[in-house]
Amino acid sequence: MVKQSKNFNPKYKWARARYQPCLPLGENGQKVSASKEHIELARTAAEEGMVLLKNENNALPLAKGEKIALFGKGSVDTVIGGWGSGNVTTSPYAVTIFEGLKNKEDSGRIQLFKDNYDHIKKYTDKLNARTVRPGLRDYDDTKCPESILKKASSFADTAIFVLSRDAGESVDRNGDFDMLPGERALFEQVEANFNKIILLLNICGPVNLKEFKDNKKVGAILACFASGIEGGNACADILCGDVNPSGRLTDTYADNLDAYPSTETFTASPDYVEYKEDIFVGYRYFETFDFAKKHVVYPFGYGLSYTEYDIKFLNGYLKNKKIFVECEVKNIGSVSGKETVQLYYSAPQGKLGKASRELCAFQKTNELAPGKSQKIILSF
Repeated sequence: MVKQSKNFNPKYKWARARYQPCLPLGENGQKVSASKEHIELARTAAEEGMVLLKNENNALPLAKGEKIALFGKGSVDTVIGGWGSGNVTTSPYAVTIFEGLKNKEDSGRIQLFKDNYDHIKKYTDKLNARTVRPGLRDYDDTKCPESILKKASSFADTAIFVLSRDAGESVDRNGDFDMLPGERALFEQVEANFNKIILLLNICGPVNLKEFKDNKKVGAILACFASGIEGGNACADILCGDVNPSGRLTDTYADNLDAYPSTETFTASPDYVEYKEDIFVGYRYFETFDFAKKHVVYPFGYGLSYTEYDIKFLNGYLKNKKIFVECEVKNIGSVSGKETVQLYYSAPQGKLGKASRELCAFQKTNELAPGKSQKIILSF
């Protein structure tokens, strides 16, 4: 059994690293699970997958010394994975969003309002204690006491509102595509007391973001998803600009649940799912049918950066029954970052019809300093 971490959380008492360290890693016999190398990899993977959806008036990254206040149960009870096999815990700890930002405060990067921690923790503990099935969560939030809210608004320049969702086998999400009553009540409190709000999406699947996209007080939206044991640190890295976001959406975010053609029949039977959308699964549906396009809030493949890139087409050719496309990616902004290049094709419709556009290849660049470029070759 490995030595207990100083960040040990009783919630993860059955973590694999505490009982079954698995295979050795390296010549010194160091174990795989929760090893230094794997923890670093978990943090990097989380950072690489987070998606910046909105960033107006340079809301992000946070300025040095910026004072922030966290709201939402996900800030303390952060979703790190789905249910069942979607949440395999290999370490005896998991860094929450609150803890990740507290680590930034400890390094002198930001200032964090902490007086509402106990209120949120007490509420989340109460919710988790009443769950009817292990792993299930009650997402809905609760209003912040006015006394704490007043202190928070006096202290902080920026409010960070965390919206959480997760799901699992046989108990998929139901009725939580839009904000729940308690979440809305809390958000309205935050909206009335802060002029700058950052929305963090601690989620496992799409939610309705239309009102947040249109809300002028919401300066930024960062999808940090359910990002594993180092998710809190990874999220803080991106919020503070220590890492430049380079992830892209793997789903289409629509403005209502009925806009997805699978909604009508997804829960029709406990034994099977009928794919009525046929080959037009996911983004292919929204790309192909004009009546569906109007419902798109953020499209598949979308994602922003703290810098800007220029992608120049160089050449395209056919070789050995494969199509090759060459391009050059140049960082034309002021900070280093990675760009994700995506290649789509449109094919002849044929007798049965096809989606109007399909992703066929993608590649992320190396870290590019301002003014630097990289040649990318994609093929399909």
